Amino acid sequence: MFDLKLKMKRGRSPYSPKSASSQICFFAEHREQLDQIFDQLVQIRTRMAHKLGYTNFVELGYRRMKRTDYDAEMVANFRKQIKQYIVPLVVKLKDRQRLRLGLENLSYYDDKCLFSGGNAAPGGDEAWIVEQGKVMFTQMSPQTNRFFDFMCENHLMDLSSKPGKVGGAYSKYFSKYKSPFIFANFNGTAADIQDFIHEAGHAFEKYLIENYQIPEYNYAPTELMEVHAMSMEYFSWPWLKLFFGQGAEKYQFSKLIEMMAYLPYFAMVDEFQHWVYQNPQNSIAERKALWRKLEKEYLPYLDYRDNQYLEEGNYWHQQEHIFELPFYYIDYALAEICALQFWTRLQTNWESAWQNYLKLCQLGGSVSFTEGIMMANLISPFDDGCIQSIIGEIEHWLEQVDDSKF
Repeated sequence: MFDLKLKMKRGRSPYSPKSASSQICFFAEHREQLDQIFDQLVQIRTRMAHKLGYTNFVELGYRRMKRTDYDAEMVANFRKQIKQYIVPLVVKLKDRQRLRLGLENLSYYDDKCLFSGGNAAPGGDEAWIVEQGKVMFTQMSPQTNRFFDFMCENHLMDLSSKPGKVGGAYSKYFSKYKSPFIFANFNGTAADIQDFIHEAGHAFEKYLIENYQIPEYNYAPTELMEVHAMSMEYFSWPWLKLFFGQGAEKYQFSKLIEMMAYLPYFAMVDEFQHWVYQNPQNSIAERKALWRKLEKEYLPYLDYRDNQYLEEGNYWHQQEHIFELPFYYIDYALAEICALQFWTRLQTNWESAWQNYLKLCQLGGSVSFTEGIMMANLISPFDDGCIQSIIGEIEHWLEQVDDSKF
């Protein structure tokens, strides 16, 4: 049996600079094995579902994800909103990117190159970033002040890259000690700041729920967990000059346009998986044809004209969630839309938005996803008009930025 372990970076778009060359060659070389592995997974999961009395694996997949408060039909309506409101904006943003780069056409290997002059970069090393973080969290709120003091005083962060250290970034909760822990691999790029603040969002929520006596309440639904982390990234905006200096606006601009581009991809992966498990009898070729069709709907700006492997609808080979975590990927999109609601509100009333965010974090796992966002005064992503309520503010902010100076 061909043994293949795909590397997953949670929350990251698969369209990365590495993907344009060596990774694509690797996946193209092993396409047949990947197709066979996935086909076996589809058939096994379908048999599991039938044996347990479900019509197909979609129903079982939702049960395994502990989704008690929404179903596939509601998710389909959410994807519809992304296609209606986000995709047209991303197409315009990609054309701005093409003009910034001075290109006649934007090819798939140009996709992640946002600026010809490079991305914004932090102004110091790990110790410096932690010091700036201390200033930020001290000023942000009394709760974040106490939280970050706790993290520093108890040495609950391991942020620097070291030989032999596993890659990635995450936050871990040690229930025995009621203590969060932040793990990362800083490398001198803007990702250091994003990972630091994102994982701090996860850790902050865990710090706030220390008084729950019911163990299950220590762990919020996965969608809510990502709302905590993604929202913290936006609440940090007034302090980003601490990390980036004059490059703060460039970082903010890149952050917002990247998230706009990620949302259609998240939705596309989800629609692909629903179709596959609703039609498990369909062939490998039919799956690839569907993937390419969905790319043209959700990511119409992608140009694969010089890459037959991608043009044939094989890019999904690189998305490990499709193999290992069916139906999980849409969680990122649901959380991001909630985080963007906080972003639009903090533009006019930071304190009010913060109080709602604080309330959400304090709920822990005591409520479901839809209950939690309702209690935080957010619009459910499943409701018509949710994305429409924020897209105008986002587009207006992006239009005010003179990206030619970047």
